[in-house]
Amino acid sequence: MKGRTTMIRPAPWPLYDTEKVARWLEKMARQGFVLTEHGFPGTLPLAIFQKTNRQNLRYCLVGTVSNAYAPEQETIAWNEARGWTYVARYGDYYVYRSEELLIEDLETAPAVLDTLMSRWGIAGCIIGLILFLMLTATVSSLRDFLQCDALLAFAMMVGVPVYAWFAARYLKGWRESQE
Repeated sequence: MKGRTTMIRPAPWPLYDTEKVARWLEKMARQGFVLTEHGFPGTLPLAIFQKTNRQNLRYCLVGTVSNAYAPEQETIAWNEARGWTYVARYGDYYVYRSEELLIEDLETAPAVLDTLMSRWGIAGCIIGLILFLMLTATVSSLRDFLQCDALLAFAMMVGVPVYAWFAARYLKGWRESQE
């Protein structure tokens, strides 16, 4: 690793946990790795860092529904006047950093936050359904292998209510956000 100036690391998951991602970026800066302007390439959950001296930096992620890679120049200038420098885009978020440790975080507009949570909620329901179907298929094939119908019955008895509970919880939150 000696002599390397860049490093690629897998980013924390889940993506919508912006606080976790920001704290991780701050930890990396304290270790001497600062997020580059290429930051998070495409939709991959990878981060590109530049090797620097150890730094104490603050990071903040701001949600967006725009397809633009970077915010508008007026937004960048406004945030720079407040002490935040635009770095990169990470999924549905713009990543900013500041050398001021006691600076106030930038906030995502409530309407943007509702849209992002709706996207993640729908994606979560779809991913959950796919995982549930894969689990059922796996258990079903194990049932044939193990000659045990009780295993499939157990998976269905537990899986269906758990998935239904998560889906109902999401739909309730979505309805409340629409009111």
